Amino acid sequence: MQAPPRGYTQVRLSPDGTRVALYVAGDTLDIWIWDLARRTLTRLTPGVGQSAEAIWTLDSRRVLFGSTRMGGRHDLFWQTADGSDTPEQLSKTALDETPSSLTPDGTRVVVEESGSHLMLLTLKSKTLTPLLRTSGDAVRGTVSPDGHWLAYESNGSGQAEVYVRPFPNVDAGQTQISTAGGMQPLWSRSGRELFFVEPDGSLFAVSVAARDGSWNASVPVKIVEHRYLTGPGSSGRNYDVSMDDRRFLMIRQAGAEPGAQPPQIMVVQNFQEELKQRGSAK
Repeated sequence: MQAPPRGYTQVRLSPDGTRVALYVAGDTLDIWIWDLARRTLTRLTPGVGQSAEAIWTLDSRRVLFGSTRMGGRHDLFWQTADGSDTPEQLSKTALDETPSSLTPDGTRVVVEESGSHLMLLTLKSKTLTPLLRTSGDAVRGTVSPDGHWLAYESNGSGQAEVYVRPFPNVDAGQTQISTAGGMQPLWSRSGRELFFVEPDGSLFAVSVAARDGSWNASVPVKIVEHRYLTGPGSSGRNYDVSMDDRRFLMIRQAGAEPGAQPPQIMVVQNFQEELKQRGSAK
């Protein structure tokens, strides 16, 4: 699968596996939808300002995103994925807010506020409550598929690392997952692996065994070399995993040579074989 070359970042595969939400930087800064079967690329959020950091609702019918369409800061909105309605505003505060992940029951959204701490938005009441503040910035929070763990990125140690805490009782403990810098955490769909990006842009995975409120993870294993748009300087999380946990959706970086094509969406396969060979798959 290869979409037309554009300035893609922040790829997000819909839960039904049929479409991809993307942030596209060009004449405008908007969310676009790539239909995998029909191979059509449609702009979802045309209008004033920037719209970015899309996430899907569980039924794949709506897309949540942060947008400056109502002013100079990012507020939370959602909209039907086919663009048949206008965006509905979900939050309005004096701070920048972008969605980070949806809880497995689909009722709450982990929200990154001002690029420094995590909040929790209840969709039914549209209320925001504090979730996590740390000694450094806490960003890119994502809840595990079983709803018991929160993975996030923090620079409290002096460099960005990936950590895990119990969810929603985040004060009950903390485990560092990355060992040499880490960012952009993502759970596998099964919850048996946690992925993250090291500072050089390579993609790593740990196998997870979390039971009875305790946490255990393997030593990180490199599964994809730095050939894609993943590392420092990129915006948001720039990869996603397929529903069967067998393929990654990633962005091939533009070449530096004159006339090189813009970034392209690519599928990376067979990473599970690397995990098996190194004895970390369980």
